[in-house]
Amino acid sequence: MAESLITDEIRALIGVEGPEITMSEPVERGALRRFVQAIMDDDRIYWDEEYAKNTRYGGVVAPPLFPGFTKIGRAHV
Repeated sequence: MAESLITDEIRALIGVEGPEITMSEPVERGALRRFVQAIMDDDRIYWDEEYAKNTRYGGVVAPPLFPGFTKIGRAHV
């Protein structure tokens, strides 16, 4: 059996929610689309408004790492 690259410390963080982050400026849809394409994440919550409106968030959301990769990602927690 191959040894896992995920440590017990990291495994304990899976599923743990972090604080909500509010962007300092509105998220532009085109930037969000390009980011999601670049990271190859096909989760519909990032792009499908019809699907996303029926989730607990009520609309499209940005991926968790999006604020850190943008110039506008100054978090206000």
